[in-house]
Amino acid sequence: MFKSDYFSILATIVLIASIHVRIRRRSTLLLPPGPKELLLLEKLFDLPTSHQWLAYARLCEEYSTHWGP
Repeated sequence: MFKSDYFSILATIVLIASIHVRIRRRSTLLLPPGPKELLLLEKLFDLPTSHQWLAYARLCEEYSTHWGP
């Protein structure tokens, strides 16, 4: 019974190590600069603070899909 416990622990360590290597290998690629990654809370600063109805109406017109008649 102890051998199976050791095997499962070893398999978990190998799996975590292989995932870690793949992630590190992807992050070392030379990629062109892209947009800054913002967390959900940081996007709150992009919301309009005055005349929200005008900003949302403009976004609705810009991104509407015209589902109606």
